[in-house]
Amino acid sequence: MNDGKAEDRDHGGPEHGGHDPQHKFHIIVNGQRRSVEGERLSYEQVVRLAFPDVDPNTAYTVTYDKGPKENREGSMTAGDKVRIHNGMVFNVTATSKS
Repeated sequence: MNDGKAEDRDHGGPEHGGHDPQHKFHIIVNGQRRSVEGERLSYEQVVRLAFPDVDPNTAYTVTYDKGPKENREGSMTAGDKVRIHNGMVFNVTATSKS
């Protein structure tokens, strides 16, 4: 049953066997290379990689490109998760809430 919880909004596609969940991936966040563990990243994790001191009065827009075939490009909102791979690019912009 889908009750709309954040974990149900997974942009990564079906699960595939054979992946080590502790595998390190090298991604780009706002032009900076980052190393992360695991097959998926959440919206919240991406925002913290871009802005370690998250401001609750700021709205963050997250877009990504060069992702795996399940999610090559797109955008993320709070609660979303995406499957990642090496070289994936994330752009995070901050906008003050009005």
